[in-house]
Amino acid sequence: MTQLLAQAALQKTAALLVTGFLGSGKSHFIVRGLLPRLSPAKVVVLVNDMGEYNFDGQWMRRSGFDVLEIEGGCVCCTVGGELLAALQRIRDDWRPDWLILEGSGAADPYPLLEALDRCDYHTLGVICTVHAREAGTEDGLRLGTAWTQLRAAHTVLLTRADLVEGPVLERAHRRLATLTKAPVFASHDGIPEPDFWRFWQVDHSGRDTPRMADEPWRGRSLRRTAIKDDTRTLEGWQTKDAVERWLEALPPHVCRVKGVVPCLDTPVPLALNWTPHDWSWCAAPGASTPFLTVLSTHDPHSPWQTWPTPIGATEVLQRNAEMIPVRDWDARPGVAWAGGRPCSETEAVERLIDLIRTDPTDLALLVPPAACGVPQAPVLPHSASAWTLPSPSETDLSHMAQQIRAVHKSTLLFWGVPDALADRLASMTQPRRWFHLGLYRTLPAADISLCIRTGDQWRALGALLRDVTSAQPLSVTVD
Repeated sequence: MTQLLAQAALQKTAALLVTGFLGSGKSHFIVRGLLPRLSPAKVVVLVNDMGEYNFDGQWMRRSGFDVLEIEGGCVCCTVGGELLAALQRIRDDWRPDWLILEGSGAADPYPLLEALDRCDYHTLGVICTVHAREAGTEDGLRLGTAWTQLRAAHTVLLTRADLVEGPVLERAHRRLATLTKAPVFASHDGIPEPDFWRFWQVDHSGRDTPRMADEPWRGRSLRRTAIKDDTRTLEGWQTKDAVERWLEALPPHVCRVKGVVPCLDTPVPLALNWTPHDWSWCAAPGASTPFLTVLSTHDPHSPWQTWPTPIGATEVLQRNAEMIPVRDWDARPGVAWAGGRPCSETEAVERLIDLIRTDPTDLALLVPPAACGVPQAPVLPHSASAWTLPSPSETDLSHMAQQIRAVHKSTLLFWGVPDALADRLASMTQPRRWFHLGLYRTLPAADISLCIRTGDQWRALGALLRDVTSAQPLSVTVD
């Protein structure tokens, strides 16, 4: 922690308010730029998010920070209750050196400053993030909430400035100069330029932190935001292409879309973050419930009328070839993998038989549903364990991984399980060794991996494994 801010924290908990319109990059700046600068001080982040699910809070918690969340609405409407209670609990029970308050993108910042003042925090200032492309376009920053956030700012952080063209960036600086007197700094991937840190005295210069002399938040009445939201739990799967076509056709009154979308393209649920100027996909934080929140100045329900028809679980499993594993894979015909190196399919089968013969009882078999068209799995000894993959959802995979770990079997055999899901389950369970018999790709991370493309080959290998294990009849169980 810096010299100046350490001195401020001796008397009261130091606080910073990070504000900015929907999708302007507040959370990314906090995680990438601000929190590393405050280390090793004890920092608590208080996050508010519109909608039923607080995605920003999940993301920060996954990054290893203490996060308290206020969900289901804008904190500017809850200053008299939940927000004050949360601020007091942080101050009295957690006793941090720092509080970072991230307001909703639809929040009026002045009531938040009022709340910090009433709870006896030492508010050092307000940082307002602004999307560079939004500020640099004629129809950007068109709502009064964005103007209010800018007027409250001590500094303005122009996010994604490195991704816009020079004329757009120049226009953004000109527009901001008409809306705020605060200095404007650029950021790259959430990390501000050096002059930004010098403004906040992170160079240990010891200058006084600028504060608003007239404290304009005092006595300000609370106003509800004009932004409306609609959050829905998602059923079934989508493709990224279908979702992006839907995004491109959204009406102009939609200002933000965010959530967790199960996509056929990957076994890992994808986090979607959309604004009218750009969007991004990335791995979702944790085993998140699939959902999507639409925020709009008009009607947040209407975009759902054109939401793509979801793909069912059985069809996802049948379209095995379309889902890409997260880790390395090899689709060369006739190439298998054993012990971390490519080999012939014959060598892979011989090594597989030898390894299973050493201890067939230490084996857990995983098979797909019968509807996926993979021939019946071999019958294993009663001492072995077997599961049918119920669906490709992250929740079901997590549940199955817990069951596999509970039986303490150190060897997993994936029999026709979609390649990407086999790779995902192996990474979740971390077995001592695992074997993959797939349909389309081999997985170099497996101890043995080969593709079996015909029904006769599946039946022949099943008979071979049955003979090796000297099995008694065993039905595959489903939990």
